[in-house]
This record gives sequence, C-alpha cells and structure tokens, in this order.
Amino acid sequence: MIIKECKKSDHFILSINALVRKLPQSHPKRGLIEGDLAKRKAGVRGEEAVDYFLKDLPGFILLKDIRHSNGTGDFYQIDVLLMCSNFLLILEIKNISGTIYFDPAFNQLIQSKQENERGFLDPLIQAKRQQKELAKWIAAMNICIPIEYLVVISNPSTIIKTSSYHKLALEKVLHASHLRDRIEKLKEKYPLQKVTDRDIKKLSRAITKKHIPANYNI
Repeated sequence: MIIKECKKSDHFILSINALVRKLPQSHPKRGLIEGDLAKRKAGVRGEEAVDYFLKDLPGFILLKDIRHSNGTGDFYQIDVLLMCSNFLLILEIKNISGTIYFDPAFNQLIQSKQENERGFLDPLIQAKRQQKELAKWIAAMNICIPIEYLVVISNPSTIIKTSSYHKLALEKVLHASHLRDRIEKLKEKYPLQKVTDRDIKKLSRAITKKHIPANYNI
C-alpha cells in the first residue's frame, strides 16, 4: 500500500527545465544549473527503478519523499519509508554509475568513471541521520519500534566497492535487485509485532501530515 507518492518531478524539475530554456548559452550559472537538473533527474529515475522491486510488496505501507523538520530549523528527507508492525525501514536511494567506493577512512563516497574521480557525502551518514531524527520524532509519540536503514544503488551496472573491514557498508549497501531478499532477512530478524497494524496506519498518517514540501527558489 502506497500512502504518499513521490512528487519530486512534478514541479521543481519542470521549473528548472523552464529556467534553462530561458537562460542564454553564455550565462555564467548555466553549467551549474544544468548539472543540478541532471542530478535531480537521475535521482527520480533511480527511485522509479527501485519502485519495480517494491511493487506488490505484501504487509508494508510505503511512504515516499518524506521531508520533516527536526525542530531546530533544519530538515531531513527520506526517499522511501517502508512500514510494518514489526519494524520500519528507511531506503536512501542513489543512482550513481561507474564504480563507487565507500571510503571508511574519510566517510565519503568516491565515484570513478571514465578515468575521473568525484567525491560525494557518504549516503550511510545521510541514512543514519535520517534514522536518528525519525526515531526521535517517533519516540515523542510514545511509540517504540525498531528502525533500520539501507543504501540502495538503483543502477544495476554500478560496481560497488569498499574495504573488507568496512562492516557498515557491507551490511547496509546493496543493489536494488537484492532488496526483496534483504527485506525478508529483516522480517526474520524482527519476527514479533512491536505495535498493532492499526497503530502503524495511524503513524503513517501522522508522518504524512507532518511532511513539509521543499520551497526552492528557482
């Protein structure tokens, strides 16, 4: 059951497209804006690719593109939240091609593609922050339920690498095609209900109600 659909592509990407069409080729910000547009389109394609493996997933409520305030003026955003009465699962989805290396020494993600390297914020850190903020928000509602997270690589041709001692990456990072198997393992890890089905539905509605759409200044 999908309670909240992702709406990222509806307004903001269309707005950036319109902006690019109006900018002269020589505009100093054009390259930056086109790069941002490409990144956001890739993100949406990645989430759509993962949707295939979540289709007809029994026993779960799916919330997509959730953005909450943490109460201090900052926000955290969750790509996909899977909810059942045994546990919650945060999915941080990345659509990055080439070879990616999760570097435990400097907590960064390194992409190697066509002999070029590019660094990204480690999505494991992003997902862990989302877990922490969501747990704090749920605890304030006097609800106690385990919250897990995974980093899902949506491009099947992406090569994932890390150090043999980077246990967190080895445990939490996977291709989208392995997602259903990992969910089954989590169901084995949490065989008992922590809350009722009614409570999960109530919680899903509360999370959706607290969603704050991003107000980007084009």
